[in-house]
Amino acid sequence: MDKPPVPPILLEALSRPAQAELLSAVVKGPCFKADELPPVLDAARKPPSRPTGKQLFDEDQDEDA
Repeated sequence: MDKPPVPPILLEALSRPAQAELLSAVVKGPCFKADELPPVLDAARKPPSRPTGKQLFDEDQDEDA
């Protein structure tokens, strides 16, 4: 099986010593399995509602005031 290509942003991050050290620490750290995570509530499985045209700009107007 071929390995997937490494994303350019990851290559850039790994070229910086601090980021490479952080990634190494994360990879070497403890891992957990999916069954160790808490169950997801049904409400969290639903996509968020999309704002209508009026709601879309309500926050921007409040911030300018």
